Amino acid sequence: MSDKKKKKEPLSREQICRSSRFRKDTDTPNPFDEEVPVKKAYAIYLSPEQLIEYRVIKTYNHPLNETEESKWLVARKNMLIGLPEEGYDLVELTREDVKYKSFMVSCSDNWKQYHAN
Repeated sequence: MSDKKKKKEPLSREQICRSSRFRKDTDTPNPFDEEVPVKKAYAIYLSPEQLIEYRVIKTYNHPLNETEESKWLVARKNMLIGLPEEGYDLVELTREDVKYKSFMVSCSDNWKQYHAN
């Protein structure tokens, strides 16, 4: 008999998603819970008509715990009303309002890991 411990294989993405260590009651930090400046947004989305720009600057849930109703802090600009040099309105929108009613045009590598699909 050998007293050597077996080397653990790394978890697959599917196993990680099912793992309890990514649930709300654990210490796994949300990678997007820090509010960033509008120019350094985690992701930029545009409405289909390209009239509204959304810049995600903070999320309130870990991406693996998000639902369609999860809130994101977004800097929003209406291209019809505001001039390019004018500021953004900060609003809380649901993930569904942003992700599924617009398309992503730019994002950080970390954001892409969770939201590329």
